[in-house]
Amino acid sequence: MANETAFVDYNSDLIRKGWVKEGLVQNAHRSFWAAYTGSSGESVVYQKNMTGVKEGNNIIFDYDGYLTGEMALDREQAWGRGEGKRKFSSSLKIRRGRIPVNNGDKFNGKEIGDLSITEHSDSRRKLADLWSRHKDQAHFDSVQGRLDNLDNSHVYRPNNRATVGDLVAGDVMSYDFLLELNEKMLEGDGFAKGGKRMPLKPFAVQSGETIWNLLLDNTAFFQLKKDARFQDLVAQGDVRGMNNFLFKGQPIQIGQLMVSVAPIFFGTSTDRRAGKTKPEISGFRKLDEDGLYSGEVGFGASTKVIASRSVLLGAGALQYGMGMEPDYNLEFSPDHKITSESLLEVWFNVQKTQLLPETVDYDEARIGNLDYGVIAVDTYATVGV
Repeated sequence: MANETAFVDYNSDLIRKGWVKEGLVQNAHRSFWAAYTGSSGESVVYQKNMTGVKEGNNIIFDYDGYLTGEMALDREQAWGRGEGKRKFSSSLKIRRGRIPVNNGDKFNGKEIGDLSITEHSDSRRKLADLWSRHKDQAHFDSVQGRLDNLDNSHVYRPNNRATVGDLVAGDVMSYDFLLELNEKMLEGDGFAKGGKRMPLKPFAVQSGETIWNLLLDNTAFFQLKKDARFQDLVAQGDVRGMNNFLFKGQPIQIGQLMVSVAPIFFGTSTDRRAGKTKPEISGFRKLDEDGLYSGEVGFGASTKVIASRSVLLGAGALQYGMGMEPDYNLEFSPDHKITSESLLEVWFNVQKTQLLPETVDYDEARIGNLDYGVIAVDTYATVGV
């Protein structure tokens, strides 16, 4: 008699959730944003997991402010002049996302004790991989001001160009522009879009040094590598280094900016909500003067200026929430189960951090009602044809 304990019915929640967890863990390292993600506001991506939260419910992110009051000197009265403590918060509404896949006609979902069954393992792997790309693209779209049409509150452009349409061929990424960015970052001022604000909060690297990350669009990246002054300085600074930025494109630090390059987006999108994209490759999109992004219908029409949108990232730039535990579901066709579809179900959302002052904001170093940890950097890319 066969050992029936070797088989577990598909309807077992334990087995289905085990599949999902194993698949997601296997694909976690492939996420571009994994290295930026942590469980506090000190990371670029602040992640909260609330396993009891369903779609439509909110995850709350709380932030404490600091005191800025002046002193009472000598015999000046101090009583009654105490400053109120500042408190900031934001909420992230959880959404439910479902990703289906057609398994064809070989799927056997009755006895699944062996997780190496070809169709099961293949569906699990492919769904986990696609979920990772959806999640990554939501992060990219959020920092670039596309996700949910939440545009960037602050933007730098060369020569202080007011809009993308005002950019000209000379407005490219260069060493001098990097120095200007570093200076303006420290001042929290001088934006082409957006008023004076608190500088982005730097985040700490393993050495303990605090930096901001300048994540470049690929066109801006190659513009910088072609800049004559930048080439001279990097060549002198690292003549024989195997990881020389000019040759391998390894991240390079200039001032307090850690410069690296993002992958390029390939795919199409139907609207600007998370998950409403077919992400063949997750990455940065280009932006045209009409406000359309690559992958959208009408992007890059003839004679339209197209910009490279890079981003400066500080601590707490993004908020990423996971609600209920992901689930894996299977449904057979009504035609005697000749075919089937598998489905990965996730509860999640992503957004740029925008804080609501619970009491009062700061007078000059404002952080409320703006992008807390993201500043866009637009440079000229090309013209639509």
